[in-house]
Formats: sequence, structure tokens, C-alpha cells
Amino acid sequence: MHSFNDEEAEDLSGTCIEQYQYLKILGRGRTSTVYLGKHTVAQKTVAIKVPTRSHLMNYHAVSRFEMEAKISCIVEHSGLQHTVDFGYTSTGWPRMMTRIATGKALSAVLADNGALSLDASLVIFQQLCHALHHCHQRGVIHARLNLDDIFIDLPILQHDSSKQCVTIIDFGDAFLIGEEAEHLRQKMIEAPYTSPEQFLPHRVDFKADIYSLGCIMYETMTGKRAVCADNLAAGDGEWGNTMFDNRFPSWLKTVIERCIAINPGLRYSSVTQILDDITPSRVSSNQP
Repeated sequence: MHSFNDEEAEDLSGTCIEQYQYLKILGRGRTSTVYLGKHTVAQKTVAIKVPTRSHLMNYHAVSRFEMEAKISCIVEHSGLQHTVDFGYTSTGWPRMMTRIATGKALSAVLADNGALSLDASLVIFQQLCHALHHCHQRGVIHARLNLDDIFIDLPILQHDSSKQCVTIIDFGDAFLIGEEAEHLRQKMIEAPYTSPEQFLPHRVDFKADIYSLGCIMYETMTGKRAVCADNLAAGDGEWGNTMFDNRFPSWLKTVIERCIAINPGLRYSSVTQILDDITPSRVSSNQP
């Protein structure tokens, strides 16, 4: 029987724990470590997410980890990193196995390539809208969508954009519609992409994800943050550099501004409405 000790909890690479091999670390976060793993019988490659020891000792953190697994099991879409297995080891350590997101984070893509073209950006936004629509249909609010949580498979984007090239990952802060989002207000994280109402005692709905999407759309095409405010809870969120160069038609600026309105009542009411405004047929009709 394998038991976890402090040293092994830091890096499980090279170990095999109850039918799963831990091959290497894919990434580390504040609350967990993600490994490239493989099932020893099925030989299926997965990502294995394991909470840090400090979070394992926190009841609320473990509850959130279990909720993340539950929610990412609900969503099964090619543009979402859903959970394929979840459980506790014999030593009581929870772990979540998910499908692997190919490519690299959008933040890294922008760092390497700068702002993306209109055509490439629209493909990304259309696929994001489809994935978010799948979530919202099932009552799931991602709640923390940002550049690091969107993976882009660049070869597919560049050579066959009709295929899925975008994957949304990390449902660690996601919740179901109608539930309280107190855990988000306590964190105050990712402020440049997080809707102002998430920091206030208001009911949060799908429009929170629409706000984040608008911020991401703007930054993807300009390389600059859409909102610059030290504390959006104060309600003083302001646009950054809102000047679009000649690549961006006025209709697209209108779409983004509607997504990122500080007042949720002024935003799109659903991602399908956004999708309607950025589909190829609508884009063609809006061209000057």
C-alpha cells in the first residue's frame, strides 16, 4: 500500500498509486497540483488533480474540491475539461482524473504571438460561446474564466479551424445557478476578468461569465486589459485603452462593450446572443 508523506505530497512523479501512474507535473496552483497520469489497466492518459496537504486539512477546501469534481462531471463537451473519474485513495487523499487539454494557455499564446488576428479571434470566441452555452444549459457558472483557463491548440486553429481547438479548464470556483457564491467573494481573485457583482452581496448568474468573456475578447485582439481598476467592488471599473485599430469594425466593439458592461442588466442575457452576433453570416453582413 502506498502512503503519502510530506515529501511525496510535493511531487508524486514516477509513483504508481492504486491503478494510476503519476508521470510528471503538468502544473501547480494555490490549492492543487496537476499530473500527467495513466491508468495501468486501460492505459488511458489523463490529468490527475491532487489537492495540496494544507487544503486537505481544510474541510471547506475539500468540499470545494468535491464540488469541482461534481460540476466537471456534469459538463461533457469537446470544449470543456470534464472529469472522467474521482475518488479517494486508501490513505484518504482525494484525486480527480480529467481529460487532458491540448495546446497551451491563451495567456501563453498571447505572450508568444501578441494580439491575434480578427479571424483567429472569432474562431476562439465562437468555440468559447458553444462551450459556455453547454455549461449554462446545465446550470453551471464557471465564475473564474480568464486567459489561464482557456487552452488553445494552435496547429488546429491555424490549419483546420473547423475542428475544436479551444478547451476551458479548471472548474475550481464554478457553482450551480441558484447557489451562493460566497467562496468567490472571499477570494477576490482574477479581478481584471471577474464581474463586479461577484464581489458584492448580489445573486450571481450566467452574465458573470459573459463579462469575463468580453474582457478576454478585448485582450485577445488588443494585447491589453479591458478593465483597469484596483478594486471592482468599489464599482469604479474603467475601460483601459478602448481604441480599436483599423482591424476592428465598429460592430465588434459594440459586442465587446455590451459583454463588459458594469451593469449586468446591460449585458447580453445569454452566450447564444453573442454567438448570433459573431457567426460568419452575421459578420459578413456587418462588414463595411
